[in-house]
Amino acid sequence: MPEVGPETLVVEKCPDYLVHPDAPKRAFELVPDAKIIMIARDPVERAISDYCQLEDVHIQRFILA
Repeated sequence: MPEVGPETLVVEKCPDYLVHPDAPKRAFELVPDAKIIMIARDPVERAISDYCQLEDVHIQRFILA
């Protein structure tokens, strides 16, 4: 994370924070007073979105190869 002043809001998003076992401890050690906001998504929509992204990457690799 960039160094910022006390009045600056820094936002980061990463779904790995919810599944990696070391994430909570490491986040706390890095920024102990951080506020965590979790936004949940419909699991079916999430699965479809993940599939579409993987397909898009696969198609781009095939075209560029």
